[in-house]
Amino acid sequence: TTTIIKYSLPKNDFVKIRIYNTEGRVVLTILNEYQNAGYYELLADCTNLSSGVYFYKIETNNFNDIKKMVLVK
Repeated sequence: TTTIIKYSLPKNDFVKIRIYNTEGRVVLTILNEYQNAGYYELLADCTNLSSGVYFYKIETNNFNDIKKMVLVK
């Protein structure tokens, strides 16, 4: 099972994208690298996760955002 996470970077920055369960535990780290400014569509492999509600967090040096995600298999 895969999902696409879309995001854009206004400037070059280090990016971390992690998926958390409803208890706040990190269940998957999708990205942990330096990226150039631009628009990205990241294919996340969620095969090892069970169906349910998750949250993904996008972090850079100057930005944090958390989104809700429902995984259905």
